[in-house]
Amino acid sequence: MIKEEIRDSELYKDLEPVATSLGFCIVDAEVYKKSDEIKVSLVIASKEKDVTIDDCETFHRAVEPRLELRYGRDLLSMEVSTAGLQRTFKDFNEFDVFSGKTVRLYSKEKGSWVVGENRGLVDNRIELGNYKVEDSSETGESLFLEKEDIQKAKLEFVWETAEDKKRKNQISQKKNKGNNRLGDSADV
Repeated sequence: MIKEEIRDSELYKDLEPVATSLGFCIVDAEVYKKSDEIKVSLVIASKEKDVTIDDCETFHRAVEPRLELRYGRDLLSMEVSTAGLQRTFKDFNEFDVFSGKTVRLYSKEKGSWVVGENRGLVDNRIELGNYKVEDSSETGESLFLEKEDIQKAKLEFVWETAEDKKRKNQISQKKNKGNNRLGDSADV
């Protein structure tokens, strides 16, 4: 079930300004307390680019002093990671973070998975562009879904097969040959 609580988290409120200043968004922030250890798990994303391991390291270094002050240096264990290619959404905030990305969500009203371009929250509803309902032939340019209608949502990553790559290379080679011929004839 998708929730709406990350923005209410004290950890999120404390670290989001740091994330924003570095060009990141906090997707998930959790604290796990054991008897002699406090583990902080942070997931970050960026609206402008794919997040790399170097970005995770940069963010880790930026927030570590704050977390050490809050929890104590000796007790703290911290993990910073990316959202991944097929992240399952935990919070409706993620629709804003991953606006423009392809998502796959289960609509109770449609009784099926719906795939489309996430256009974010609009009037407290999720908008999908260029969508397709998987168990039917329904497609369209725009679909609005109420939050209560969405049972599950995740990023949709289309895996490219070896045959897809081969086909793209062939098309690219044909285009390059065509461009070379044009250039050769223009030089004559």
